[in-house]
Amino acid sequence: MVVGIAGLGLIGGSLAKAYKESDQDVTVLGFDRDTSITHIAQIDGVLDGELTQERIGECDLILIALYTGAAVEYLENIASYVRPQTVVVDCCGTHYLQGRFCYRRKVRLYLCRGSSYGRISVFWV
Repeated sequence: MVVGIAGLGLIGGSLAKAYKESDQDVTVLGFDRDTSITHIAQIDGVLDGELTQERIGECDLILIALYTGAAVEYLENIASYVRPQTVVVDCCGTHYLQGRFCYRRKVRLYLCRGSSYGRISVFWV
């Protein structure tokens, strides 16, 4: 399985580490607007490579953990590269804007919503 993670801060970085520490056979690709973060994550073994537009098509799962405006812009930039069977998950709380975007573009987007009890709800837009 190939997982792409956009945004390598607290949420995205934690997800990348969790996938790499799992027993699953997973290739983790990552993107961060600060390219030094992406390179450090590769050196540390948290990422197997950089998540570029050319590699979006390889992903079975894309996790978006960017700031609100950046997340919508990122979705607009990658939409034409995402395969129909790829699952895209919003992990950053821009659900309304991304939901409207995905409805227009027919991209399958799943939304994560956390709670104060540590539960995560996932639903499809």
